[in-house]
Amino acid sequence: MSKILELRTKRNTLWEQTKDFLEKNRGENGLVKAEAVEQYNKMAQEVKDLGAEIERLEQQAQIEAAINAQMASDDVQALISQQVAAQMASADIAALIDQQTAAQIQTLIDQNMNSPEVQDQITAALEQASSGAASISALKSQLDGYYQFYAGLQAYTGGVDSAAAGAAKLQSGAASLQNGASSLYAGASRLADGTSTLSSGASALIDGVTALRDGAMQLSDGLKQLNEEGFQKLVDAMDGDVEPLLERARALAGISGDYQTYSGLDAAMDGSVKFIYRTEAIG
Repeated sequence: MSKILELRTKRNTLWEQTKDFLEKNRGENGLVKAEAVEQYNKMAQEVKDLGAEIERLEQQAQIEAAINAQMASDDVQALISQQVAAQMASADIAALIDQQTAAQIQTLIDQNMNSPEVQDQITAALEQASSGAASISALKSQLDGYYQFYAGLQAYTGGVDSAAAGAAKLQSGAASLQNGASSLYAGASRLADGTSTLSSGASALIDGVTALRDGAMQLSDGLKQLNEEGFQKLVDAMDGDVEPLLERARALAGISGDYQTYSGLDAAMDGSVKFIYRTEAIG
């Protein structure tokens, strides 16, 4: 985050310098001097490059935060524990731990028994034992010391077992982390695709609204033309009193409903009649 803040500060400072440079290099006609255009373009491009780098770092920070959040979730922790338990329960891991533990014990025994200090102690104890029965007690004390050393060695091997178990857990956790990161990257890709689809749908919606508005305007113009060239002329022709004309039209419509034929119909047949009302041209 500190790197992002540093780049933002640098970009803001450079942008202010760029604007100041532009104002200082304007001619009397208000235009930028030709010799200053190239330098201004370089400064402006650097501002754009800084902005692109800031955007990349911010996107990286968002992805990292999402990964950390996913790794801290109860589901991921449960999966890690399950994988570790399964791995540690396998026969191969148990055999490997036993093999390494046995080898480590033997190596420590060999190193200590062959060390100059232990050899000197054994030699001294034997010399004391050969001097008489009084030295047997001292030999017993030496042997007790070796027993204590062996007990400490057993405790040390227990620590080796714990270290091996921890290493196995770390390896399994790293594998789970890698799988979780891959899943997160795939989810981010699907999110980017959905955002692009949403943007395309918004453009289509805007086009549809525009077409609807244009159609509404055309309908309004058509109704206005029908009123001016049709209804209004009809009213003018009747000197404003269209009621007699409407009464005739209603009467004609009522009569037409009672007629089915001019010449007669069979009982199993249906028919209809249309009356056409013809007038002189209007307007």
